[in-house]
Amino acid sequence: MVTCSSSFMNRSCRSFHIGRTTGRAYRTPLLVLKRGDHYLVGLWYGSDVHWVKNVLAAGGCEMLINGRHIQTFDPEVVTDGVAQLLPPPLALAGRLVHLTEVLRLHPNSIRFDQRTE
Repeated sequence: MVTCSSSFMNRSCRSFHIGRTTGRAYRTPLLVLKRGDHYLVGLWYGSDVHWVKNVLAAGGCEMLINGRHIQTFDPEVVTDGVAQLLPPPLALAGRLVHLTEVLRLHPNSIRFDQRTE
């Protein structure tokens, strides 16, 4: 589960997830951005970190944004056009620290809409 509160650049969050191999509960601070019909998380430390592997292995996560639970699915690590996906201040920061990956998460409502078409 990822819990979020309104703050700078849309969402300041903590990811609550269970380790794939340990079964232990973990918390990871995140910055989540709503962009179009999906959410983006800048992978400032790359995609080879445990919380990203846990979300990918689970096929998504739950986020609590402004008191609303949002289930996500189909997480994907995006490496092409990262700067174009981010708002200008974060794109600039990303270039300065060589951000090359973001995690894209789709809200469950998109999957539901696709099933009914």
